[in-house]
Amino acid sequence: MRAWVIWLLGLSLSVWAAEDPVLAVIGDEKITAGQVRAYVKKRPLLAGYLATGYPGWRRVLVDLIDLRLLNREGERLKIPREAEDDEDLYALRVKRKLLPPCAKPDEKGAKRFYQEHPERFSTPAFVRLNRLELPVSAQIEGKPAIEFLQEAGERVRAGEKNLAELAELCPQGKACLQDLGFVRTEAFAELGEAGLKALQTAKVGEVVGPLVVGEWVYLYQVTARREPILAPWEQVQAEAAEEALRFCRSEAFARLRQDLYRRYGVVLHEKALQTLR
Repeated sequence: MRAWVIWLLGLSLSVWAAEDPVLAVIGDEKITAGQVRAYVKKRPLLAGYLATGYPGWRRVLVDLIDLRLLNREGERLKIPREAEDDEDLYALRVKRKLLPPCAKPDEKGAKRFYQEHPERFSTPAFVRLNRLELPVSAQIEGKPAIEFLQEAGERVRAGEKNLAELAELCPQGKACLQDLGFVRTEAFAELGEAGLKALQTAKVGEVVGPLVVGEWVYLYQVTARREPILAPWEQVQAEAAEEALRFCRSEAFARLRQDLYRRYGVVLHEKALQTLR
């Protein structure tokens, strides 16, 4: 009887762990999906991010980690807390103390920034995508889904087949083929750095994949592109200096974050993040 109770307790704990996966660690501190949800409940402006799957969850997780790290670093450096400080206000105080000052450039410096960073003054790049998707566990013509899509990509590249013809072999038929329309490639961060770069650089007609995300495997084909359009200097002249200032601050914080990640041993569990929907 006792052994049965212990087994049942272990099973319950396993189920609970599966429902509340660890998404990151800060040294020996674990950050779970439940903690991210609790964090969002106190910050309604972040709630919409979780509905977007991987990119939104990752965005909120990084925000939570930033908060924890800034509080830890402030305590390490013995930066005093004010009476009104909660963890958010204290983190902001620490951040302001640690970041180097950024100076707003004059018009000449603003124009130089415009010329060196055209992406900050351009419309986003869009690609139109077709996507063939299968569960990783699927078998098609006796082959695992990944192997099937690998061969499918090779046949499309060789001009032997198109995605619509290959979709007819899927267990769910043509439903496994989707026209995603025009999308910003940044929305596909869950594909990882290599997959994202492949989509960003692929020419019209090229196939990218197969790429595994959680329990699914995807094959993409770029069917059209809308390249960025740079706004003329005369249109952005008034805002360029402010944009340069924002860029300076974001780059400074990115460097600080990198240092803090190393100091406190931060590791993100990307595979666990990719399974969240």
